Amino acid sequence: MPDAKLEAFSTLSAFHSYAVQGAEVAVDLETGMVKVLRLLAAHDVGKAINPSNCRQQVQGALGMGMGYGLTEEYLWQNGKVFNADFHSYTMPTALDCPPMEIFLVEEHHPQGPYGAKGVGEMALAPAAPAIANAVYNACGVRIYDLPLKPSKILKELLKKA
Repeated sequence: MPDAKLEAFSTLSAFHSYAVQGAEVAVDLETGMVKVLRLLAAHDVGKAINPSNCRQQVQGALGMGMGYGLTEEYLWQNGKVFNADFHSYTMPTALDCPPMEIFLVEEHHPQGPYGAKGVGEMALAPAAPAIANAVYNACGVRIYDLPLKPSKILKELLKKA
């Protein structure tokens, strides 16, 4: 007899969505600065009811993921957030974002509304790891904690040398 708890858990989601992202970066080996040159994303969206909206959702997530991966960090001092304003908490703007190539993979899903799947949450998750992997490919150092600040990259480059 099947386990009732497992059966109930498996019905929480009618479908699974898939995404893959990649990044092309340049790393300045003297300063540790990372410049994102290009971001790519392919997302299984079921049926894209509004393809332009789907692409914009992914674009926004790539920009957010770039910030999460490179610059965004809460700094604490005496139990309070030290950088609680947009001047000291650095987020990328549209001007900071590189060219983005977005591919929507459409396969009608019978359980989704009009065959669609969600695109929002899954678009953000792979962006920072894609950038971290690109940094590793560019300079040979692997950083495991975000953001990928220049000081962390320089520290790892010095260890490697």
